[in-house]
Amino acid sequence: MMARAGMNDKRRQRRAALQRECQMGVDQKTGGRRAVGAFVPWLLMGLFVLASQRAVAQADVWPMQRGTPAGDAAVMCATGSAGLSDWAFRGRMRQVFQAGVPVWGSPACVLVDGQPVVLIGGGDQTMYALDLLAHRRRWSKITNGSIVDAPCIARVQGQQVVFWGSSDRFIYACRADDGEALWTRELIPPTNTQAEPSLLTPFYDGETLYITCFLYDKAWTRNKQEAYLFALDAATGRTLWRQELAHGPVNAPIGCRLGDELLLYVPARKGMLQAFRVSRAGATPVWSFQMPHEVMASPAVWTNDAPTLFLGSKFGDLLAIDARTGVKRWHRMTGNWIDNNACCGRVGGQAAVFVGSNDYSLYALRIDTGEVLWRSPLGGEVYSAPCWFEDGGRALVAVACLDDRLYVVDAKTGALTASFHTGPPTWDKIAKGETLWSSPIAVHGAEGVAIVHGSYDGAVYTFPLTGDSQFRAIAQGNAGVWMGLVVVAVVFCGVILPVLLARRR
Repeated sequence: MMARAGMNDKRRQRRAALQRECQMGVDQKTGGRRAVGAFVPWLLMGLFVLASQRAVAQADVWPMQRGTPAGDAAVMCATGSAGLSDWAFRGRMRQVFQAGVPVWGSPACVLVDGQPVVLIGGGDQTMYALDLLAHRRRWSKITNGSIVDAPCIARVQGQQVVFWGSSDRFIYACRADDGEALWTRELIPPTNTQAEPSLLTPFYDGETLYITCFLYDKAWTRNKQEAYLFALDAATGRTLWRQELAHGPVNAPIGCRLGDELLLYVPARKGMLQAFRVSRAGATPVWSFQMPHEVMASPAVWTNDAPTLFLGSKFGDLLAIDARTGVKRWHRMTGNWIDNNACCGRVGGQAAVFVGSNDYSLYALRIDTGEVLWRSPLGGEVYSAPCWFEDGGRALVAVACLDDRLYVVDAKTGALTASFHTGPPTWDKIAKGETLWSSPIAVHGAEGVAIVHGSYDGAVYTFPLTGDSQFRAIAQGNAGVWMGLVVVAVVFCGVILPVLLARRR
């Protein structure tokens, strides 16, 4: 009996020990869950901070024409509690029309001290830094030539730097916050028979600045038209190399990285699109593609799926070209010539390319097949590059037209959502197709999106999409214009003309 009692006591002790071990395991698991639960808020906060930093980083640089290879020309800005409101800024006006020289080049936007600042130059030979919140000129720099295209903004050695080219043959580099000059570089020595060179938007990558330059020397003995691609050290302005491109005008370079290679795409006005593999050591031609007609703009590049270039011409068609090989994927015709860049974006999971035409319409096409998703008739020839952006989860596209208005349309359906007055040209008339006019950009503020556009009436406008705006117009397409003409014709033929004939009798 005593032996059995001892065995029972040992069993009880083992069972109690086992229960204690099990309880300890449960406590350890519960404690671990509590520790993970306590860590989750910190993890979410860290992800939020990282997302915020990425959103701000989008406004930290503007490395090429239209901001990105896709050409969406939209930027995220953390503007605190203040919203972006109506503003019209006017610089030093230039009244004399000169073919190829716009009143304003296209703008670029960057965050400076947490404030959205637009950089824009034009025919008055001045680069302006405009504070969109304070409605003031932050700084300005006068050059000795016209500024016909957008600047680019890059972070070089820890500071934001603005680069631009002027027709005085110089490249300028200034600090974005206060405009302090860092360096200037003369690309081409002057001659007494030299026409104004054309220097367009630089492209920045890997501490290197790439820029195109077209030179026309009218001397009888050395008459020549030459275009070059220059590579400069972004920190010092030192010329690394130059590559001859064409015997005629060229457009701004657009670049992207495909794998470990940096490719630059440069169209010549005569229609020759060239691709170069570039580095600080030099440029290697990769392929070339002959467009069907004159090309006024630069390509948009879609790199998310199969890398593809999109470029329009004065033949009126938009071409999709393989970015690696230069092989045409598809082309689609519009009703008139295409002057400016296309842009790419996603609408409801579908990748689309948007382009404006002189047939008064904005088009949206599928990137993979070229199928026309919609065509939105507007009130005038579409002269600007489209700007793609999102507002409250809704994708929108903004373009400017020759009816002196800027239109905003739904990127999914093409339906008009808003329009704004941009004012008439500063001259009596403009020559269509000779000048690449300014294109709008979208700036995301704390209370919504605002469109910034340098108009040919001499003003740089800020158009907020939400709230009241003194520049807002009735959103209507060319259907309304034609209906108005029909009504006028009916009234004239049915009322005014019979009255006039009756009086003559």
